[in-house]
Amino acid sequence: MRKLKAQQITEFMLAAPLLIMFFVVLTEYAFAFNSNIVFTNALKSSISAYINLIDTDKTTADYQEAITNYVRTDMQNNRIPNVASLNVNLINVNNTPVVIGSYTYRPGFTFVFLPALREIRMQSASVFSIPIQNFNGYQTGISTAQLNLLGAAPAGEP
Repeated sequence: MRKLKAQQITEFMLAAPLLIMFFVVLTEYAFAFNSNIVFTNALKSSISAYINLIDTDKTTADYQEAITNYVRTDMQNNRIPNVASLNVNLINVNNTPVVIGSYTYRPGFTFVFLPALREIRMQSASVFSIPIQNFNGYQTGISTAQLNLLGAAPAGEP
């Protein structure tokens, strides 16, 4: 009985480093995946920073700075590490703003034998459906009364 118990302890001691390494790599992957999701969503939602500046006398650099600050703040609020590596560019493609961002995630645990986990580079792009010029705001909106009339069922129908 004692010999069997010693064998089990020995086998566990041999397998434990592999199990620990597996869980550490899995955890790092989860953190990197979360960082990628937050980064992509921050770029997509940066349209709010863009809309707040429309119809004012702003340059493309002002738009880019506002979007970069929005994305950086969003990532910091979500406790994403290494925000200093964030790079956001606003470009104009056929009068449509496109935000292209890149971010480098550096894991907390780096392994000499796993070079893929030393640095994980992420890139994302977001195309806004609002043109840079000729933004008409909410001029095409309809009132609540008009909306209720559109949604009202004709007489005799449920």
